[in-house]
Amino acid sequence: MNYSPPEDQGVDSDKLGKLISHIKKNKLDIRSIIVARNDSIVLEAYFHPFSRKDKTLVASVVKSITSALIGIAIEKGIIKDENQNISDFFPEINFKQGKGGKREISIKHLLTMSSGMSWNDGTDQAEMMARSDCAGYVLSRPLTEKPGTVFNYNSGGAHLLSVVLTMASGMPTSEFAQKYLFEPLGITDFDWKVAADGVSTGGNLLFLKPIDMLKLGLLYLHGGNWEGRQVVPAAWVAESTKNQIKPPWDRPGESLGYGFLWWNAESNNKPGYFSADGYGGQIIAVVPENTEGMAELFDVCRESENPHGTPSEILPLTASKISNKTYYLQPNASNLKSLRLVFTDTKEAALTLEYKERIITIPVGLDNLYRMCRVPRLIEKVEYFYDFIGNQVHLTVFRKEFPGTDLDCMGTLSSEH
Repeated sequence: MNYSPPEDQGVDSDKLGKLISHIKKNKLDIRSIIVARNDSIVLEAYFHPFSRKDKTLVASVVKSITSALIGIAIEKGIIKDENQNISDFFPEINFKQGKGGKREISIKHLLTMSSGMSWNDGTDQAEMMARSDCAGYVLSRPLTEKPGTVFNYNSGGAHLLSVVLTMASGMPTSEFAQKYLFEPLGITDFDWKVAADGVSTGGNLLFLKPIDMLKLGLLYLHGGNWEGRQVVPAAWVAESTKNQIKPPWDRPGESLGYGFLWWNAESNNKPGYFSADGYGGQIIAVVPENTEGMAELFDVCRESENPHGTPSEILPLTASKISNKTYYLQPNASNLKSLRLVFTDTKEAALTLEYKERIITIPVGLDNLYRMCRVPRLIEKVEYFYDFIGNQVHLTVFRKEFPGTDLDCMGTLSSEH
């Protein structure tokens, strides 16, 4: 990847610097931003404690990657075409029920979120992920619309595509991606989780570095071509990023469309773009046309990644009173038996949590800087990993449990006396 002063690529570095300052001033929950123009990176910023080496859960960005893999599989003759009915891959399923018949559902309908099957992504996705037969669960949903007519966001359909790809290619989706997509782009450090059925999740649970997300965006900006090699068929990229079906909502000032698991948007006062969007603001946005020094800009970016802490001169009296004391809890749903805080200096403390399964120790920042560590847990014979981030403001933990997932947890500790 090439780096360039923004002005050399027609980009205003002052505006980029103001963007970074705005994020910091308003403490926006943003981990990284990378901007490239003319194949050159003009901005790469990370916000402490996250850095260039950290992978992030890209959530539904995976759907757009799954779409690319389907296009590659069709080009290689592994899958017939996007109009092939999914009933070809699941002969044991009864496809006759419902309006129009499920037998009409094609790969294209899954790519455009228009399978016609009833689906609530907030509840059905969690239920599907816990089933040993994810495909069976998705295909058991009642058919409420004629396939191809109505958009309904459906992560289960994206996972069905991963199941189809696995069956058709004889390879796990993650291995297929590594061989035909990631390796040509030089993407070597990724972590793609499997659902309870043992299949790589087609709609979420992939960890990538932001710089590798950029590569995928540039690949599609150039019609699937990477350094002279056609990785994804150009015609597939064009079909994937143009409007195939209209979602029932728009964004403020934008008209939204949906392609093959890619979003697209247009407005009257700015260039159109297409994007891979994931929950929590994981976004690959590609603007094919955009009309829109360097030392100060990168100083701001580096300071965002490595800020200076402000430790207290002395610890509060409460700290000395509770330090190294074990506090036992009543029985609770989290199976947390006890906790202990140890204060050794004014910069960092250690929080030890004793669960039924194991004991873990988490660093906690006392200098207005987060700490982060990855902690494994063993729950019902499934390994989980959590990113704990500690600061001295308050303690919160967000947890959502799916078999085999990596999930981020934010942890901070109150320093009130």
